[in-house]
Parts: sequence; structure tokens; C-alpha cells
Amino acid sequence: MKMRWKVISAMVLCIISILWMSVPVFAKTPAADADYIILVLDISGTETFTVEGQVIYEADTAISDVKKAAGQFFDRLKNAPGEYDVAIVVYDDEARTVLDFTTDINQMKQAVNSLQTGGRDRSIAEGLAAAGLMLTELPEDAKKSVILYTTGMTDCGSYNYEGHYDENTIGSSWVSSGTDVNLYAYANTAYDTASIVKEYGNLYAIGLFQTLEGMPADGQDIASFFRQTVEDLSSSHEYVFEAERPDQIADLFSAIAGRITGVGETDVPAVKEQKPGPSPWLVFLIILIAAGAVIGLIALTRADKRSMEDFQKTKNTLSEKFRNLKK
Repeated sequence: MKMRWKVISAMVLCIISILWMSVPVFAKTPAADADYIILVLDISGTETFTVEGQVIYEADTAISDVKKAAGQFFDRLKNAPGEYDVAIVVYDDEARTVLDFTTDINQMKQAVNSLQTGGRDRSIAEGLAAAGLMLTELPEDAKKSVILYTTGMTDCGSYNYEGHYDENTIGSSWVSSGTDVNLYAYANTAYDTASIVKEYGNLYAIGLFQTLEGMPADGQDIASFFRQTVEDLSSSHEYVFEAERPDQIADLFSAIAGRITGVGETDVPAVKEQKPGPSPWLVFLIILIAAGAVIGLIALTRADKRSMEDFQKTKNTLSEKFRNLKK
């Protein structure tokens, strides 16, 4: 009898131990009522496009501005109702996960602040594929969002000459200097990967582009292609956010935070155009005219004063003569 109780007690303790060891695993199981967000960030170095030795376009990821923008994005999530699990994927020529899903804002900030600029080659498809694998492990009915930050350029990895883009696409003649593969072929793979990601959740796309204003005609076709690529990768036109300056990135992240949380502004603030000031020569001319007017006014005032003095003297003289005549 005692032996049976010992056996039963051992079995109970064993079951309790197994359950106790499994608690952390259960705690990490994704919750269906949480919002899952994956940031896919391009950390590649600046790439330049040249024609006959002249730089006509630059694809710059502006990492320092992205860190600041992401930090503000995390604060928006912290102050919004609900639970938000965030993961961070970065890519250059390959992708890697720098932060698995967490609700810890400090961990999010530490992960993004540790980012460093990577190599010059970049593969959007690699970044989206890494995010897609993470999405497949989440509850089917959970809310899922992927935020892709990119320059719209992809120039390495898998490519396909048959797909959404072809030789008739604007900028199709541009090729990767390292592989001689047309850039649109790499974009086809990115497009196909994005299509799969969009089956699991919303795909927001933030694009940082060099402004077309003042750009040589030879660069405008590739710049237009990058913009078109970013729009095509997103879930729809409403999910595309474009910046022409790094200091606009924070506003774009903020607008997306508003869309996801339902709190705060959801539209991108209008950028006030910086109108050029007046020409220095015009300012000098205005000052010169104003100075001349002041000098002239002073001269006229002095002349009027002298005239009044002369008039008074003449009046006094005539008055004296009239008085003498009366005598």
C-alpha cells in the first residue's frame, strides 16, 4: 500500500514539474486579441546612380532619422489602448530579425537604437520574406501589420524577368552594377513576396525618395520606378507614405500609428513649402530707396524750416515798414 502511494506521489510530482516547466512556453503563445506589428527596415548604405560620371540620384536610408521616428512610433503605441506586440526585421543584401515579438517598449527602443548602416546592396524580398514567416506563426484571427521602410530600390538576391514589371516599365534599362541584372527583375521577386505577405495582414510602405525637382532627366525615370515599386508593394494606395526629406519620416510613422491604434492623427501633416526669400540685391535696392527717401524728407524739412524763417523775417520787416508809414 505504501509503495502504491509512493508511486502515485512520484507521478503527481512529475506531472506538476512538467506543467511548471511548460508555463513559460504557454505564456509566450501568441494571443489572438493582440495587435502584431513587424517593422521591416532597410539599413543598407547609400547607393548612387551616375550617368557619364555625374551623380543624378541617391538612394539614402537615413538610419539616424529612422531611429528617431521608430522611437516616437513606439511611444505612440505605449500611450494607446490595447496590446501591441512588435518585432523588428532589418535587411540589406540579406534579412535578419533583431527583435522577436514583445510588448516591452524599452526592448523595442534598444533594438532600433542599436542599428547600424549595412552594405550597399539590398533585397526587399529578403526582408518581406522574413516578416512573412513570422506572420504564419501568429493566430489566424489576430490583427497583423507589416511596416516596410525602404528607398524603393532592390538590387540583389532572387530575380525574375517575367512578372509584374517588364522591359516596358519605366526605368527598365537600369541594371545592377554588380550583377548586370535589370533592377525591375529584382523588383518582380519583391512584388511576388509582398503579395504573399498581404494575404496575412496589412502592408504599409514608407518610401524615402530624392525629390524630382531639379533632377536631371536621366534620373527621373529610375526615381519614378522606385516610387511605383513602393506603391505596388503596399496593400493599397491608402497604405503608401512618401517622404522626400529624412525629417519627414517621423510624421509618416506617426500617421501609421494613428491608423493602427485609432488614436491621434492618421493623415500625414502637409509639408509647408519653403518659399525662397527675396534676392539680396533686391533687399539692398529697397534699403537704398528707403535711405534716399529719408534723406530727402530730412532735406525737405530743413528747406521748409528755412523758408518759414525767411517768411517770418520778411513778415517782420513789412510789419515794421507799415508801422513807420502810420507814424
